[in-house]
Amino acid sequence: MFVIGKIQSVKRKVAFKQFSDHGKPAENCDFIVTLKVNDAETTKARRREMQDYVNTLQRELARAQKDPDYQLDLPDGGFDEMYIREDVLDITGCFDLDGVELPFSNELLDAVLLDRPARIALITVWSELNLEEGGLKRKN
Repeated sequence: MFVIGKIQSVKRKVAFKQFSDHGKPAENCDFIVTLKVNDAETTKARRREMQDYVNTLQRELARAQKDPDYQLDLPDGGFDEMYIREDVLDITGCFDLDGVELPFSNELLDAVLLDRPARIALITVWSELNLEEGGLKRKN
């Protein structure tokens, strides 16, 4: 028998400014994201992995500063996107040009991650829940 436990989740508003290419003022935008709440072990493991990555970057940059001929060996740092793809359960409040709300899909998440202001805002909200000391911060 295979039993799937209930996935704990939390909804957060993701707000950002969307700048226009045509000289118009920036527009305030937002959407609601539902994120998976990870257990303390997973959160700690992710923090360790991120810290190891930062330490490796610092070592490599220090070597490159001392030796101008040194070839940097930088590890892949795509943690944020990989973890966000694992943790985002739903996005609501995104509309097409006709005003129709877009259903959550991998394509919608891809579009959000490709839009720089939306991506930064989503990563910031996700980071507050997953990487800050103390873990999940609840808003009552």
